[in-house]
Amino acid sequence: MDQTGWQDLERDLRARISLEADSTEVAVGLVSLTGSQAIWIDADTRMNAASTMKVPILIQLARQVDAGVVSWDDSVVLRNEFRSIVDGSAYQLTIDDDSDSTLYQRIGEVITYRELAERMIVRSSNLATNVLVDVLGAAATQGTARELGAD
Repeated sequence: MDQTGWQDLERDLRARISLEADSTEVAVGLVSLTGSQAIWIDADTRMNAASTMKVPILIQLARQVDAGVVSWDDSVVLRNEFRSIVDGSAYQLTIDDDSDSTLYQRIGEVITYRELAERMIVRSSNLATNVLVDVLGAAATQGTARELGAD
């Protein structure tokens, strides 16, 4: 897309955001793959990470694959038992709070990192996300997020 296309896109984004101004907070950071074009709309606004945290998790997994630490085809037994990184307390996810309910039917089965990554990104699976954080290490994924500018 050329410069005019980016300007049109930014204008359209700002117009759409203005329609929601009274009911929600929106921030946009959009950069072309080449880095030559960018749109920043309130991009310094601090927000809850929500599913955006899944991107650094995927990047951390890809880094570990590239380094030969793990393979996309490595697998783990799917479980729904985790420890809080805040206080170490045990918790489970609920099917009602996850956009990928079908994965819960497979608890106890072996699943590859590739499928976990795909479900985390494509279906926004919280269960897949938590399993990958356990596999990769919370500190490593948090470090990747910080390297990307998200603290």
